[in-house]
Amino acid sequence: IADICCPNASTVDGELFFKKKLGGTRGLFLDTAKGYMGAGQKAWLKDELRNSDSPTLVFMHHPPNAMGVPFMDNHHRFQDAGDEVHEILFGGHTPTYVFSGHYHTTRSAQVGMHSVHLCPSTYFQLDPTLAEFGVSHTMPGIRHVQLLPGQVRTWIEFLPKHG
Repeated sequence: IADICCPNASTVDGELFFKKKLGGTRGLFLDTAKGYMGAGQKAWLKDELRNSDSPTLVFMHHPPNAMGVPFMDNHHRFQDAGDEVHEILFGGHTPTYVFSGHYHTTRSAQVGMHSVHLCPSTYFQLDPTLAEFGVSHTMPGIRHVQLLPGQVRTWIEFLPKHG
């Protein structure tokens, strides 16, 4: 599947990650399926962001920091959340826009000039206020990302269930 869907991807230590041009913007696609990133992927990400001269979109399953969703922050947080990954993602001099899922809810956080956006689930949404597991609703959701010259727009849409 990786050969067909992302032929330019790197596989290091069993992690699949790659970059792709999205119009005039660079997109970096990370593999955080294990709940953390291996040293090879971190080194690649650091090299990609170190000398960036334009904004970068980063797509990863786990958000790189706590998002104010007690159940997920306390029980299912990204294991690499902390200084090293924050320095890599948010230490540059151009904006980084991170889009992630995993939390089954929507939230956004500003980190200096950088941002992190949670994408809703296509299955069910968690109640973001509870410390224990609880479903808010079961409408599938999508986060739209629109790239314009000098601007990234993003919004959420929930789709009614049919059938």
